[in-house]
Amino acid sequence: MKALRPWYAKGWSWVAIVIIGLIVFGNLGGGETATPRKNEAAAQSASNSNAIPATPQPTAVLAHLILEPGASWSQSSSSYVTFIGQVTNDTSLPLRRVQAVATFKDAAGVFVSSDTGFLDYEPLLPGQTSAFKVLARYNPAMAKASIEFKFLGAGAIPHTAR
Repeated sequence: MKALRPWYAKGWSWVAIVIIGLIVFGNLGGGETATPRKNEAAAQSASNSNAIPATPQPTAVLAHLILEPGASWSQSSSSYVTFIGQVTNDTSLPLRRVQAVATFKDAAGVFVSSDTGFLDYEPLLPGQTSAFKVLARYNPAMAKASIEFKFLGAGAIPHTAR
């Protein structure tokens, strides 16, 4: 009579190894899960309890700025030029992380360089006017300059001159 062999001797040993591996390493991800554990979630909520609540950031389509009179640029030293001016928030929402982008061109209108600077006020509240300054390396070819505005890491903000 043929002796009965145990299950592990019948080719099922690979199944047992996989099951043990899943139990030990948890979900084939080395024990890491996509959702935070209870203690991590509690620590995150505790650290964020003093955070300032986020206000909706208007898109570039909804935002509009007014460039106040007097914006100008000049050579501020032998190595730098400075573009200064003031801009007013013409929306009903605060604008955050607004950058002024100065573009410099030669006499023929060919691009020479560009640089950015932040507004003095952060956020720029509705109706509020803020100064800005853009400092750029001087290039003797610079003959013209223009100013634009954008959200940090995002699109341009339309503006009109007053």
